Amino acid sequence: MALLVYVLFFIFAVITTDSRPVEVKRYLLVACLILAYLAGTREWFSWADTYVYVLDFEEARPLTALPFNDEPYGYAEKGYYLLMPCLAKVFTDNPTTYLIWVSLATFFVLYKCLGKYCVFPLIGLCDYIARFYINRNFIQIRSAIAIAIVIWAIQYAQTKDWKRYFLFVWLAYLFHRSAMIAVPFYFFNLVPFKKSHIWWGLAAAWIAAFSFGPAIHGLVDDWSTDLEYTNYTGEEYQRETEVGLRNPMIYLQFFILVYYNYYEERFSKLTPYYYLFRNAYFYSTLILITFCQYTALSGRTSTMFATVEVGIIPMMAMSFSTRNRIIYYVICGTLLTTFFYLKQSGQS
Repeated sequence: MALLVYVLFFIFAVITTDSRPVEVKRYLLVACLILAYLAGTREWFSWADTYVYVLDFEEARPLTALPFNDEPYGYAEKGYYLLMPCLAKVFTDNPTTYLIWVSLATFFVLYKCLGKYCVFPLIGLCDYIARFYINRNFIQIRSAIAIAIVIWAIQYAQTKDWKRYFLFVWLAYLFHRSAMIAVPFYFFNLVPFKKSHIWWGLAAAWIAAFSFGPAIHGLVDDWSTDLEYTNYTGEEYQRETEVGLRNPMIYLQFFILVYYNYYEERFSKLTPYYYLFRNAYFYSTLILITFCQYTALSGRTSTMFATVEVGIIPMMAMSFSTRNRIIYYVICGTLLTTFFYLKQSGQS
């Protein structure tokens, strides 16, 4: 049933590409509200981590309770603890209401991002649903809101407004410590990359993954304690380099980046965010390839900036003529539906 609804929604998103922006924003708002509600009303025992968040909420005291020196249960980020369970506890004791509150907060930021960055926001939302929705909004809810805040923040990296950028990154860090991966991106985005630099950078990443696995392994292990990512580098998450390079997501991101970079002249005229998206996706892909022997480290750190796909995927339709654009939508819809099916079946 969910798969059929997704297919119908993608068809609706394609049909509305010619609608007025104000109408598209209304559709987008309604869709985000529905998605937030579905995520918030999920079964507690059917999804990883959810019951831990429910227990954390039930043990939390209202933010108004003084003196306030409580600690979160099951995670370390006290910012999330104060702004989500403790703030929600001021108004409700119902765990489902709390989960809906978290989902609404996340989708509010996503709604703003999709409306600001996407040529076709509803198609961008389709990409988010297929690629990220189930893992983030049903399981990794702290990470979901942190990533959404970082994606909103990247506009300030483009304008070189470092104060606002790092303010939002700090806010995201309060929700999930993985947000620190956004700190180097500000300086990475300052580099005036040309099209050829992307090709050479990708080639260097492949060479590093193939040839320098042991050196990368040692470097990652040496820094893991200082940068607090030891949970992602344990033996249960490691693979041999050649197995890690079989990760299909590497080739998906590689293809998208190559295609997006190839059409630089055309896409850069469609949006002021072309180079921002390209740099963010380049940054993500370099991480994904270089650290491929660590399944969790490469996946969970690269996924933050891979989220700019929601802006890239709709724009790729513009590389086709109006008459042939249906070809892209069929291919894109088929791939996204496959991803959604795999994500859904993987959780059942």
